[in-house]
Amino acid sequence: MERPTAQTAGIKALSPTEIGELMETLGQPAFRGKQVVQWLYKKGAKSYDEMTNLPKALREALAKDYPI
Repeated sequence: MERPTAQTAGIKALSPTEIGELMETLGQPAFRGKQVVQWLYKKGAKSYDEMTNLPKALREALAKDYPI
């Protein structure tokens, strides 16, 4: 059985390390991965719109391709 991808199962299917790697593939600095992880697991964000310290273009790209 194949492992679900972030695009099919949501971004939480990725480990924190993989979220950091995803940010780098999206052309973002490495610290963006840590920010996303904090929003997801420490602050309990339910949507990317809540992640106000991320650039709007990044939030839109994540919402389109990597559901929470």
